[in-house]
Amino acid sequence: MPTLLAQGLRYQAQAALGRRPDIQRMGDGQRVYRRAFQRSVRAMLRHVPRPVACDAIVFKAGADEAAVERVRERIGALYEGTVDVRQAPGTHFSILNDPHVGEVAEQLGARLA
Repeated sequence: MPTLLAQGLRYQAQAALGRRPDIQRMGDGQRVYRRAFQRSVRAMLRHVPRPVACDAIVFKAGADEAAVERVRERIGALYEGTVDVRQAPGTHFSILNDPHVGEVAEQLGARLA
């Protein structure tokens, strides 16, 4: 989990500096959002996940094959079943909005069928 720890620390630094795109768009609400975001990251860093007995499907927005494989490697130990990581259109913030949500729903429906 060292990679996830490093990622959490990077998120904390970005939030503290106001460098995350979502924080920059907040305008006057940045301070409140920044504090809430930092509390969330601290909670995530304290959490120690245990493997769960299920399959998982993960949609990674804007990912190439290398990114898909990295996600699979990083979270694979958290699931005792199959980890299916798929490329998805859009960004982290737009994946569940039109026009991308239709493709994600189609892939999820096919996987669950």
